[in-house]
Amino acid sequence: MWLQRSWVQIPSLTPQFLGRNCLRTRQACPISPLNLANYSEFGLIVGAIALANGWLSGDWLVIVALALTLTFIIAAPLNARSRDVLARVKPALTRFESPVLLEDDQPIDPGDARIVIIGMSRMGTGVYDTLRQQYGDVLVAVDADPDVVAHHVEQGRNVLLADVTDEEHWARAKPGRIAVRVVAIDDPEHSLGVARRLELRANRHARNFALAHGAQEAEMLRAAGIDVVWDMDVEAGTAYGALVIHDLGDSLDHLPDPGVTGGQ
Repeated sequence: MWLQRSWVQIPSLTPQFLGRNCLRTRQACPISPLNLANYSEFGLIVGAIALANGWLSGDWLVIVALALTLTFIIAAPLNARSRDVLARVKPALTRFESPVLLEDDQPIDPGDARIVIIGMSRMGTGVYDTLRQQYGDVLVAVDADPDVVAHHVEQGRNVLLADVTDEEHWARAKPGRIAVRVVAIDDPEHSLGVARRLELRANRHARNFALAHGAQEAEMLRAAGIDVVWDMDVEAGTAYGALVIHDLGDSLDHLPDPGVTGGQ
């Protein structure tokens, strides 16, 4: 019984333990204790071994299986609303945070940059280079992948490590002089989440741009506060067609006509 009580207490102690070890509240809670609150399926393996050795009756193995299922059923909706849970309990848990910040938790300072590129995949990189060629070194970009950030820094781009899908990012980010925000994330759910955070937490006077796949997604982004949406399903084909026209010119008269020349 004492072991069972100790096991149940472990999740409740997780925020204190992780907070004292330099993790922010959003890292220590609520996701980690919710996940730890689930009795591991490893318990079924142990139960099966105990049953095979006669240490446990079959009825107890059924009880363990039902308990495991129940914990997942309870935790599933809580995990889905983990951000809401965090918002409610954060004031009480921040007192456990260590004053020492990890590297990933340092304040994000855009400096004198006027344009921020959010997401530095191939699309974000192309946008960054194009805008820098036009406006000069007034850009800063953010990406959640340390390897991607290191690569761009080596290439001379001003890229910072930050996860814009994390609520804590917006609490750490300094507004600076950013006037243009370009969301270059090729993921509908993440783009929409970032758009909503931009509308709620950041400078509302800035000009916002984002990518979309289809009219429905584009409309959702506009409703979330994005000023200009680039519909890749439409614009990519339009841009491709414009490239063909640019190469061929205004007329096709200069092209050979196999029907007239016989393919010669």
